[in-house]
Amino acid sequence: MEQPPNVGYSWTIIVNWLNENCPGDLASLQGPASDEGLIAIERALREPLPADQQAWWRLADGTDEYGPAVWLIPAGWTPLSTRDALIRYNVMQNFIADEPELSRLSAEPAGSPSSGVWLPEWLPIAHNLGGDYLFLDLRSGPRNGCVGRHRKDEWNYDRPIWPSVTAMLSDVADALVNGTEIERRHAEIVDGRLDWLLQR
Repeated sequence: MEQPPNVGYSWTIIVNWLNENCPGDLASLQGPASDEGLIAIERALREPLPADQQAWWRLADGTDEYGPAVWLIPAGWTPLSTRDALIRYNVMQNFIADEPELSRLSAEPAGSPSSGVWLPEWLPIAHNLGGDYLFLDLRSGPRNGCVGRHRKDEWNYDRPIWPSVTAMLSDVADALVNGTEIERRHAEIVDGRLDWLLQR
């Protein structure tokens, strides 16, 4: 019977693949996040983290800001640690919408589009070293915890890329092991490190 997607199962597949194919990337991932780091984020958010993101951080606390990036998520996203996610969350509060637009957008359900603003309910979880982020949309509604993409040169959020962190990691695990594509990209080993190349 096929195992249903869950963070622990997908992460085990990812770690095993990295260990066999890209041990340098595996070594660049940090160990489990501390309780203090998780509590600090939840205090800033004023709400609990989604269970799957918390589970992921308890398995691996992203990558070191000053160490090698690991392009774990296509195309070109390296996971943030709890420390760096909180730093970026606080920085992005400088770009939140003004009232009454802020109240209107924050009241819309998670996954609803927006343009030109950052919302306090968005938590960065990965970055590309260039000021762009994958973030969790923590507004209320059935899609709470979906994964969106923010690009600094666009500031448009049309729709989630993944419905959850669980789905994202499941897709990555499947792409690594079975060669499936994500956004027309497939996993390749380039100079001993994981990369995601466009399918031609």
